[in-house]
Amino acid sequence: MAASAQDAHPWPIWAAGFIDGEGCIRISHKVRVSVLQVDPRPLIQLQVLFGGSIRINRHSTGPKRRRIYVWEIGSRQARTMLEQILPFLIVKKDQAELALEHDKFGRAKRNSLNGAEGERRIAIRNKLKELKWKEFEEIVV
Repeated sequence: MAASAQDAHPWPIWAAGFIDGEGCIRISHKVRVSVLQVDPRPLIQLQVLFGGSIRINRHSTGPKRRRIYVWEIGSRQARTMLEQILPFLIVKKDQAELALEHDKFGRAKRNSLNGAEGERRIAIRNKLKELKWKEFEEIVV
């Protein structure tokens, strides 16, 4: 019998919610996922769960100028993480699916995007960019 979402360990579910709300999935020549926060504790938990690195990006603007921490993961680690949290994603599910599809082609250098494979990778990147700007109908509650 297949495990349902309710039977799953809570950490991937938590991570999916956190990535849905705070994360960024992008593709340059490889898949990368990142999260920026002023509180590093959830980023440390993501690092414990999936790997990646944490760094101080910059100080925020404003009178208190707090540090902004960045957790980032790429390549194989990003693929493994996205596969684990995919069933629980809502907002970024389409983006994660595109990132995983892009990653099927394997790592490629920027200059090696030739032919049908290159066209498909570029189409995936463009679709991912479109999803980030998707408008939604107004919801009346």
